[in-house]
Amino acid sequence: MIQLDVSIMGQPYKLACKEGEEGALREAVAYLDGKMSAIRDAGKLKGNDRIAVMLSLIHISEPTRLGMI
Repeated sequence: MIQLDVSIMGQPYKLACKEGEEGALREAVAYLDGKMSAIRDAGKLKGNDRIAVMLSLIHISEPTRLGMI
């Protein structure tokens, strides 16, 4: 396992992944950080936990809305 130090909305995290998956994990972290930062910057929510829940709901509702679930 590979250990990666990453940051999401300024909060440090230590994540683990299999060798060769570092790039995909870093891309996922960058995507998550960007989406969460956009919600925060819109000024409608405060707190990382609330932002994470909102982002989760947005991503879960999208396939449902499109009839994929």
